[in-house]
Amino acid sequence: MNQYFYNSDINGDIIDDEKEIQLRQNPDTYYIPPLILVVDLDNTLIFADEERITSYVTNELPCFFRPEMYSFFEYMKKNFGNKILQILWSTGMNSYVTKMVNLLKLTNFDFIFGRDESNYSYTHYGAYKSPQFLYKKSIPIKKWISDRMRKSNGNAPFFAIIDDKAKENTDSICPYNYTFCPEPFDLKSFKKLENGEIIAEVESLFRYAYILIDDLILKKQPKVDIKSAIRPSFFLEEFKGGEYIFKPEPVIL
Repeated sequence: MNQYFYNSDINGDIIDDEKEIQLRQNPDTYYIPPLILVVDLDNTLIFADEERITSYVTNELPCFFRPEMYSFFEYMKKNFGNKILQILWSTGMNSYVTKMVNLLKLTNFDFIFGRDESNYSYTHYGAYKSPQFLYKKSIPIKKWISDRMRKSNGNAPFFAIIDDKAKENTDSICPYNYTFCPEPFDLKSFKKLENGEIIAEVESLFRYAYILIDDLILKKQPKVDIKSAIRPSFFLEEFKGGEYIFKPEPVIL
């Protein structure tokens, strides 16, 4: 599968060499830089028909989603603690985004943005999901950044985005530190097995978790007590080689 990264290195040796990791007792002693993580909704986390849903053609429309997404956001929060800001940012209508968030009980996001914010970002900063919108326009996020910089000796936060259309929604003038562009979660993701069972195969979100934790936590100090980043015990069994295979079970609107 295709990936697209800005300024990111994949170093499997650090992840695999567990013997070099010496554990500490107090995670508050780690140096963890602030991270603002932006995640897209449609064709990244879910597969749904926004046009039909927003036009209320029928009340029985399926929405397919990645079951791993709940564990992913919990995992990121567990490792970064209060140093991470998780933002759901969609170019879909705000009413549609709110409806899907409530339907899927997506409670791990600190902020949720839709088309209104995307259009503002494009008009003023030249990209639908510009990091400039986050640190210039949003007052709560500006306050969060100022607070974390004060507690991190003035170090600015890192910005990361996971979006199947990241290339179209960002620009090279003001890029994210990490730009992850997974293949879309759509009809092409579905496969029918010989026994008739339907499965979905996509890139795992945990692939990006590994990169961010490796770069921003493990490489920042020689001794770290984040064992789950080395051998994550609660990873789903389907996670193999960066791919995530699951049986799609839709929720019905």
